[in-house]
Amino acid sequence: MPEGAIFQTRLGITATEEYSDNFFLSATKRRDNFRSLLSPSVGLDLNSAFTTGQLAYTLSAAHDTISSSSDVQLFHSFLGAVSWRASPLLTLGLTDTLVRSDEPTQADRLELRRERRTFMTNMLGATARYLLGPITTGASYGFSTFLGEGEGNTTSHTFGLSAGMGLYETNSVSVRYEYLLSNTTAGRSASIGGGRDEEITGHRVIGTFTRQLTTLMAGGITGSYAIRRSDTGRNDTSSVVGSGIASGNDYDTWSVSLFNSYTADRLSMAGSIGYSMVEPTRGGSTSSVTSTTSISYRFARAYATLSLDSGFSETYAQGQNFGVVETRGVVLSLSYPVTPTFGTSISSFYRTNSGAGQSEDEQTWGVNALGTIRLTRWLTLLLEYSHREGSGGTLASVTGTTSTSGGSGFSENRGRISLSAAF
Repeated sequence: MPEGAIFQTRLGITATEEYSDNFFLSATKRRDNFRSLLSPSVGLDLNSAFTTGQLAYTLSAAHDTISSSSDVQLFHSFLGAVSWRASPLLTLGLTDTLVRSDEPTQADRLELRRERRTFMTNMLGATARYLLGPITTGASYGFSTFLGEGEGNTTSHTFGLSAGMGLYETNSVSVRYEYLLSNTTAGRSASIGGGRDEEITGHRVIGTFTRQLTTLMAGGITGSYAIRRSDTGRNDTSSVVGSGIASGNDYDTWSVSLFNSYTADRLSMAGSIGYSMVEPTRGGSTSSVTSTTSISYRFARAYATLSLDSGFSETYAQGQNFGVVETRGVVLSLSYPVTPTFGTSISSFYRTNSGAGQSEDEQTWGVNALGTIRLTRWLTLLLEYSHREGSGGTLASVTGTTSTSGGSGFSENRGRISLSAAF
């Protein structure tokens, strides 16, 4: 590390007791479970003249009363981000996120997974930014891994190059190129049913124009065109195919969106709305309205956030390979610090997902209430309740597994109490 680096170590330990009235998220065979967790953690903060970063690792030992033995499961969580300003013109960055868990909500952001089975996912990202006169150039590399217990695995590599520059003080333009290589290896477990291997390659070009409309508001337009090719046989007519678009799996996709951002004292907003089209080599085209919107508003003491998104998601690029999924979701949250030592928050979400050939959408919704009590400077008590429901169809992955093993519909109530000490 560079000379003069400043390190700060953070240590902690959390004891948690969690109750679920439907531990396996089953539609018909509900099973109660108490889970006890002990989670030591260590963190490292780095802050120097040219290098900044944060690292955090948590090891969780879990025991379930539903288990017929006294076995203890070990779960892992790691978050890391480091930025190094190598020179006035060059900045390098590295991030990594690793999760080993059996909690389906931690597998992906789309609520696709609906079964309690151990998995591990890791996302590594490396970036480089270099100033070349008035042009800002960049390079990036992303590596994603998903390993499912008896389900096979998916690994994806994404390479990117970008360039952008300002025009006439209030305008800017940028262009980006990406190359994708994704490989899925099917699980061979007899209980899973085998599945198949798949390799997907592709290219994407993205162009963006931005204009600073006022000191508080900016807007612009962005468009992209992508090519995706799979090695799955063109005569394959099975519905369990990686891209989930049509037999043959090859497809092109394009999209165009208008976007804007606004920031004031209490209100901040960033949003886009557009149109996207997926055109498979065989079969009919599929289109969707695409949108990503986030609105935040700060009251006297409370803070509210509304997030909306819709469009197509290429799941094989980051996580388990469920193919191309059309998704729509909304999240609403409100946090309120009642006193300096007691804070509350409540949130709710709704999401619907559909894959090509899917007769019924997969829908998930839920609410969460959280209370945090700071007992001392180093000791915190957390109380949490959540309700989650799922209905609709069952999505199939390329490996032959489905998004659920307990039926397409379920409901779960969960309560949690945690005591955390930080040193």
